[in-house]
Amino acid sequence: MKTYLYVTPFFPSPGSWRGAYCLDFIKAVVRTGRYRVEVFREGDGRDYEVGGVVVHTFRARHLPSNVFPTLFARRNVRSFLDAVSRAGIDLKDVAVCHGNTAFTIGYPPAVKAFNSHCLTIFHHHDLASFGLNNGRLRHF
Repeated sequence: MKTYLYVTPFFPSPGSWRGAYCLDFIKAVVRTGRYRVEVFREGDGRDYEVGGVVVHTFRARHLPSNVFPTLFARRNVRSFLDAVSRAGIDLKDVAVCHGNTAFTIGYPPAVKAFNSHCLTIFHHHDLASFGLNNGRLRHF
């Protein structure tokens, strides 16, 4: 069965239901029966389960307010690909890599670099896409 990778900063955790709509989306994809669905999000590197879905986390670095958003891109992509490998996923088996919001912009192309047949999706829906209007440096 081909794999559907979903990379998002918003996914419920045992301590927060922020991103419950992402869980609903993933459950809908699972119900199609077409893909093995794997969820990844930035975090502390420990995997967890919520609502019957295993979430793989990987460490990523960002500056406050996401100023210079690509500064740590190579490091973050390496961390993501390491997490994919730890999850036992062969990049050749990935049919879809779906990045949710601008924070995940580098991850689908990184998968595509290893698997040219992978469909990459960039799903953008946030108003302050790079967080420049939020955080400590918002007035500068």
